[in-house]
Amino acid sequence: MWINYGDINYFEHGGCQVRPTYSEEEIKKYPALNSVYDVFYLIREGELILAALCTVDVDDSWIDISGVLKAIGLEDQADKKYGGLTPERFACELVEYYGVEEFNPICFKNRFVTEAELKKWMIILGIK
Repeated sequence: MWINYGDINYFEHGGCQVRPTYSEEEIKKYPALNSVYDVFYLIREGELILAALCTVDVDDSWIDISGVLKAIGLEDQADKKYGGLTPERFACELVEYYGVEEFNPICFKNRFVTEAELKKWMIILGIK
């Protein structure tokens, strides 16, 4: 199930939708998969619509956690895992901080899509 970290009217205003990449069964078999999330990232700038589906491992060793926490104003929470955020919310923050390019994005046809293509892709992914 997707969690909306965007605007209440996500389709109109964009943001992040996040879900676990792997099923509970897969995670039970391979516990390291517990930190991997799908992030559907949407930005709307007037008529331009940027949409990308990224896979984010919130525990990846290359992530500059202190840099991310500083950028979002949580540097004083560095002693807490993910700065006290849920791993899903942290995945969204990572995409916002690093950009979609760092997380092997999948795009519908290219990065910019029409409203019809966006609606179709969201239906395929089960995003409401």
